[in-house]
Amino acid sequence: MRALATHLDSGTTTLYRHFANRAALIAAVIDRVLGTIDNDSPGGTWQQVCKFLAQQLFDTLAAHPNLAPLLIENPPTGPGTLVGREQFLAVLLRDGFTPAAAGRLYATVAHYVIGFAVQLRAHAEAASTLDIPGADPIRFPAIAKIVASGVLPMTLAEEFTYGLDLILGIDRLDDATKEL
Repeated sequence: MRALATHLDSGTTTLYRHFANRAALIAAVIDRVLGTIDNDSPGGTWQQVCKFLAQQLFDTLAAHPNLAPLLIENPPTGPGTLVGREQFLAVLLRDGFTPAAAGRLYATVAHYVIGFAVQLRAHAEAASTLDIPGADPIRFPAIAKIVASGVLPMTLAEEFTYGLDLILGIDRLDDATKEL
């Protein structure tokens, strides 16, 4: 709080007048930024709406690279954040998902988005994890074949989109998957 107050050319007393503690300040920042997300989906299938919302979150976190790591320790619960969560869950429930399946899908996609956004902070245009220079093609022929195919490297943003398509391409998982 002291460092932030100094950066803002203010005092810690001023910050504490508005926020009870560091956690409250972080929660307000998270909610403020996530509240700017355009959640007005163009409509379509549940997969299209969920992909749109996930992409909007990813793009927002990419634009604010210091925010994603904060989400790991500070799950967003403010009103700005709840709008997107509500829309995501509502479309799943509307399309026949059980509450349990809708909740699991939302959690999976949200964690997926945050995980990729955290990586973006470190290397926005890094090569794919399969692109390993100097990997011995005799010992690692599968890796060598993929690398030689020319499809790599992919940016993390491209990997994100591909994985999101995989996750949402599954028609639906019913409650019988609990045992898995």
